[in-house]
Parts: sequence; structure tokens; C-alpha cells
Amino acid sequence: MFVLNETNVFRVCCTPVDMRQGILRLSQLVRSNDFNPSDGAVYVFYNRSRNRIKLLHWERCVFVVYHKQMAQGCLSPKIKRARTGFYELRWDELVLYIGSAN
Repeated sequence: MFVLNETNVFRVCCTPVDMRQGILRLSQLVRSNDFNPSDGAVYVFYNRSRNRIKLLHWERCVFVVYHKQMAQGCLSPKIKRARTGFYELRWDELVLYIGSAN
């Protein structure tokens, strides 16, 4: 079952990602930034226009992907904190980020 809460670590990719990428490609991107995709953290990816988001999470021996597409608006522009890699986000920040369509 897909369960996320404040006990999870959330790592946001700093650069936009092609949303056609699946679990293998997203996992490869995580590994290329010196993280282990099965470490229990939730990896957050977004597309260039910020109207789609994917969350990659290792849960009980399987990967789970959550994909959200905005019908209107886009995700908060406050996402870029660095030029490359990932940065950590708290649960409450993630909820605001996903829920705050412009």
C-alpha cells in the first residue's frame, strides 16, 4: 500500500525530467546522484512546465510510482534550490508544493 507521511525523507530533483521515464530510468537518475533508490526515501521529479510530478518510493521490496498531472495551473516555482542533484523537502513543504497550483 502506498503510504507517505512526515516520517519519510523527500528528495526533489533540481532539474526537470521527461515524464515518459519509468522506474528504471528514474532509479538510474537517483543512482547517478549518489543516492540509493531503495533507501526508503521518496524521490520527487517534475517536468519542465511543472504541470506533472512523479514520486518514486521503495516500499516492501517493490517500487511504487505516484504520478500527478495538473488539470489547470502548475506546481509552485519555489522548487529550484540548486542547479543539479537533489535537495531534501519536509512533508509539510511537499504538501504545499503539490497542492499549490498557480
